[in-house]
Amino acid sequence: MDESKFKIAVLLACVAAVAAVVAWRGSVHSDSASDTWQQSLRAQVKHDAAVVEDVRYAVVDHGFGALAYLSAEMRAQAYRARVGSSRGAARSALQVEAGIQEQIAKLLGPNSQIVDEGYLDGDRIDFARYLADVRDTNPDLVALDAEALQTEADQEFDTAVKLFSLTVLLALAFAFGALAQGFKARHRLFTSLSASVLVIAAAAAVVVEVA
Repeated sequence: MDESKFKIAVLLACVAAVAAVVAWRGSVHSDSASDTWQQSLRAQVKHDAAVVEDVRYAVVDHGFGALAYLSAEMRAQAYRARVGSSRGAARSALQVEAGIQEQIAKLLGPNSQIVDEGYLDGDRIDFARYLADVRDTNPDLVALDAEALQTEADQEFDTAVKLFSLTVLLALAFAFGALAQGFKARHRLFTSLSASVLVIAAAAAVVVEVA
Protein backbone atom coordinates (compact mmCIF):
# COMPACT_ATOMS: atom_id res chain seq x y z
CA MET A 1 0.00 0.00 0.00
CA ASP A 2 1.45 3.37 -1.02
CA GLU A 3 1.63 6.27 1.45
CA SER A 4 -1.34 8.21 0.01
CA LYS A 5 -3.66 5.18 0.25
CA PHE A 6 -2.50 4.57 3.81
CA LYS A 7 -3.23 8.18 4.78
CA ILE A 8 -6.69 8.00 3.24
CA ALA A 9 -7.39 4.72 5.03
CA VAL A 10 -6.35 6.26 8.36
CA LEU A 11 -8.48 9.32 7.62
CA LEU A 12 -11.54 7.20 6.85
CA ALA A 13 -10.97 5.20 10.01
CA CYS A 14 -10.84 8.45 12.00
CA VAL A 15 -14.07 9.65 10.36
CA ALA A 16 -15.78 6.35 11.22
CA ALA A 17 -14.52 6.49 14.81
CA VAL A 18 -15.65 10.08 15.34
CA ALA A 19 -19.03 9.29 13.74
CA ALA A 20 -19.47 6.32 16.08
CA VAL A 21 -18.65 8.43 19.15
CA VAL A 22 -20.95 11.28 18.05
CA ALA A 23 -23.81 8.87 17.35
CA TRP A 24 -23.25 7.16 20.72
CA ARG A 25 -23.27 10.46 22.61
CA GLY A 26 -26.37 11.55 20.72
CA SER A 27 -28.08 8.32 21.74
CA VAL A 28 -27.05 8.85 25.38
CA HIS A 29 -28.53 12.35 25.41
CA SER A 30 -31.68 11.14 23.65
CA ASP A 31 -32.21 8.38 26.24
CA SER A 32 -31.57 10.87 29.03
CA ALA A 33 -34.15 13.26 27.55
CA SER A 34 -36.73 10.46 27.39
CA ASP A 35 -36.07 9.39 30.99
CA THR A 36 -36.22 12.97 32.25
CA TRP A 37 -39.47 13.64 30.38
CA GLN A 38 -40.99 10.62 32.12
CA GLN A 39 -39.69 11.86 35.48
CA SER A 40 -41.24 15.26 34.75
CA LEU A 41 -44.59 13.65 33.97
CA ARG A 42 -44.52 11.55 37.14
CA ALA A 43 -43.51 14.59 39.20
CA GLN A 44 -46.38 16.63 37.75
CA VAL A 45 -48.89 13.87 38.48
CA LYS A 46 -47.62 13.46 42.06
CA HIS A 47 -47.62 17.24 42.60
CA ASP A 48 -51.17 17.67 41.28
CA ALA A 49 -52.43 14.70 43.29
CA ALA A 50 -50.87 16.17 46.44
CA VAL A 51 -52.55 19.52 45.79
CA VAL A 52 -55.93 17.85 45.33
CA GLU A 53 -55.51 15.78 48.50
CA ASP A 54 -54.35 18.77 50.57
CA VAL A 55 -57.30 20.88 49.39
CA ARG A 56 -59.71 18.00 50.11
CA TYR A 57 -58.23 17.56 53.59
CA ALA A 58 -58.33 21.29 54.34
CA VAL A 59 -61.83 21.93 52.96
CA VAL A 60 -63.76 18.71 53.54
CA ASP A 61 -62.13 17.38 56.71
CA HIS A 62 -61.70 20.70 58.51
CA GLY A 63 -63.02 23.63 56.49
CA PHE A 64 -66.71 22.74 56.65
CA GLY A 65 -66.54 22.14 60.40
CA ALA A 66 -64.82 25.48 60.95
CA LEU A 67 -67.48 27.25 58.88
CA ALA A 68 -70.21 25.56 60.92
CA TYR A 69 -68.48 26.67 64.13
CA LEU A 70 -68.11 30.23 62.88
CA SER A 71 -71.73 30.29 61.75
CA ALA A 72 -72.92 29.08 65.17
CA GLU A 73 -70.76 31.68 66.94
CA MET A 74 -72.10 34.51 64.78
CA ARG A 75 -75.71 33.33 65.19
CA ALA A 76 -75.29 33.13 68.97
CA GLN A 77 -73.86 36.65 69.06
CA ALA A 78 -76.68 37.96 66.88
CA TYR A 79 -79.35 36.37 69.07
CA ARG A 80 -77.70 37.66 72.26
CA ALA A 81 -77.57 41.16 70.78
CA ARG A 82 -81.34 41.11 70.20
CA VAL A 83 -82.22 39.75 73.65
CA GLY A 84 -81.88 43.15 75.35
CA SER A 85 -84.42 44.80 73.06
CA SER A 86 -86.93 41.96 73.19
CA ARG A 87 -89.64 41.14 75.68
CA GLY A 88 -91.74 38.17 76.71
CA ALA A 89 -91.86 35.06 74.57
CA ALA A 90 -89.63 36.58 71.91
CA ARG A 91 -86.93 37.24 74.50
CA SER A 92 -87.16 33.68 75.79
CA ALA A 93 -87.03 32.25 72.28
CA LEU A 94 -83.94 34.32 71.47
CA GLN A 95 -82.22 33.18 74.66
CA VAL A 96 -83.00 29.54 73.89
CA GLU A 97 -81.76 29.84 70.30
CA ALA A 98 -78.60 31.66 71.43
CA GLY A 99 -77.95 28.90 73.94
CA ILE A 100 -78.39 26.22 71.25
CA GLN A 101 -75.96 27.96 68.92
CA GLU A 102 -73.43 28.37 71.74
CA GLN A 103 -73.63 24.66 72.50
CA ILE A 104 -73.10 23.86 68.83
CA ALA A 105 -70.06 26.11 68.80
CA LYS A 106 -68.68 24.46 71.94
CA LEU A 107 -69.07 21.04 70.35
CA LEU A 108 -67.50 22.00 67.04
CA GLY A 109 -64.69 24.24 68.29
CA PRO A 110 -62.46 21.65 70.03
CA ASN A 111 -62.85 19.26 67.08
CA SER A 112 -61.81 21.80 64.49
CA GLN A 113 -58.12 22.08 63.68
CA ILE A 114 -58.74 25.46 62.11
CA VAL A 115 -60.40 26.80 65.26
CA ASP A 116 -58.14 25.02 67.74
CA GLU A 117 -54.89 26.17 66.12
CA GLY A 118 -55.82 29.81 65.69
CA TYR A 119 -56.71 30.21 62.02
CA LEU A 120 -59.74 32.34 62.78
CA ASP A 121 -59.34 36.05 62.09
CA GLY A 122 -62.35 37.74 63.64
CA ASP A 123 -65.39 36.63 61.69
CA ARG A 124 -63.40 35.02 58.89
CA ILE A 125 -61.13 32.01 58.38
CA ASP A 126 -57.54 32.59 57.26
CA PHE A 127 -57.89 29.67 54.90
CA ALA A 128 -54.92 30.59 52.73
CA ARG A 129 -52.55 30.38 55.71
CA TYR A 130 -54.14 27.13 56.87
CA LEU A 131 -53.86 25.53 53.43
CA ALA A 132 -50.23 26.68 53.17
CA ASP A 133 -49.46 25.06 56.52
CA VAL A 134 -51.21 21.85 55.45
CA ARG A 135 -49.11 21.77 52.28
CA ASP A 136 -45.94 22.34 54.31
CA THR A 137 -46.54 19.07 56.15
CA ASN A 138 -45.38 17.32 52.94
CA PRO A 139 -42.34 19.36 51.88
CA ASP A 140 -41.06 16.67 49.50
CA LEU A 141 -44.25 16.84 47.45
CA VAL A 142 -44.33 20.64 47.54
CA ALA A 143 -40.72 20.73 46.32
CA LEU A 144 -41.48 18.65 43.21
CA ASP A 145 -40.56 20.81 40.22
CA ALA A 146 -41.86 19.22 37.04
CA GLU A 147 -41.08 22.35 35.04
CA ALA A 148 -37.38 22.18 35.91
CA LEU A 149 -37.28 18.53 34.84
CA GLN A 150 -39.06 19.44 31.62
CA THR A 151 -36.47 22.13 30.92
CA GLU A 152 -33.65 19.67 31.59
CA ALA A 153 -35.23 17.12 29.26
CA ASP A 154 -35.61 19.73 26.52
CA GLN A 155 -31.95 20.66 26.85
CA GLU A 156 -30.89 17.01 26.62
CA PHE A 157 -33.05 16.56 23.53
CA ASP A 158 -31.60 19.68 21.88
CA THR A 159 -28.08 18.36 22.51
CA ALA A 160 -29.01 15.01 20.97
CA VAL A 161 -30.47 16.69 17.87
CA LYS A 162 -27.33 18.81 17.43
CA LEU A 163 -25.05 15.79 17.75
CA PHE A 164 -27.09 13.71 15.32
CA SER A 165 -27.04 16.60 12.85
CA LEU A 166 -23.23 16.47 12.89
CA THR A 167 -23.35 13.01 11.37
CA VAL A 168 -24.27 14.75 8.10
CA LEU A 169 -20.90 16.54 8.17
CA LEU A 170 -19.14 13.31 9.04
CA ALA A 171 -20.86 11.55 6.13
CA LEU A 172 -19.60 14.35 3.92
CA ALA A 173 -16.08 13.88 5.31
CA PHE A 174 -16.32 10.16 4.59
CA ALA A 175 -17.54 10.89 1.05
CA PHE A 176 -14.59 13.19 0.39
CA GLY A 177 -12.26 10.47 1.69
CA ALA A 178 -13.84 7.91 -0.62
CA LEU A 179 -13.51 10.31 -3.56
CA ALA A 180 -9.84 10.76 -2.69
CA GLN A 181 -9.39 7.02 -3.24
CA GLY A 182 -11.27 7.06 -6.55
CA PHE A 183 -9.72 10.15 -8.09
CA LYS A 184 -5.97 9.90 -7.76
CA ALA A 185 -5.39 13.12 -9.67
CA ARG A 186 -7.28 15.08 -7.03
CA HIS A 187 -6.74 12.93 -4.00
CA ARG A 188 -4.92 15.76 -2.19
CA LEU A 189 -7.89 18.11 -2.61
CA PHE A 190 -10.43 15.54 -1.46
CA THR A 191 -8.16 14.41 1.37
CA SER A 192 -7.81 18.00 2.57
CA LEU A 193 -11.54 18.56 2.32
CA SER A 194 -12.23 15.33 4.22
CA ALA A 195 -9.77 16.21 6.97
CA SER A 196 -11.10 19.76 7.27
CA VAL A 197 -14.73 18.66 7.54
CA LEU A 198 -13.71 16.01 10.08
CA VAL A 199 -11.93 18.60 12.25
CA ILE A 200 -14.91 20.98 12.02
CA ALA A 201 -17.39 18.23 12.94
CA ALA A 202 -15.26 16.98 15.84
CA ALA A 203 -14.76 20.52 17.17
CA ALA A 204 -18.48 21.22 16.86
CA ALA A 205 -19.27 18.02 18.76
CA VAL A 206 -16.97 19.08 21.60
CA VAL A 207 -18.63 22.51 21.72
CA VAL A 208 -22.10 20.95 21.80
CA GLU A 209 -21.11 18.62 24.64
CA VAL A 210 -19.54 21.30 26.86
CA ALA A 211 -22.12 24.02 26.13
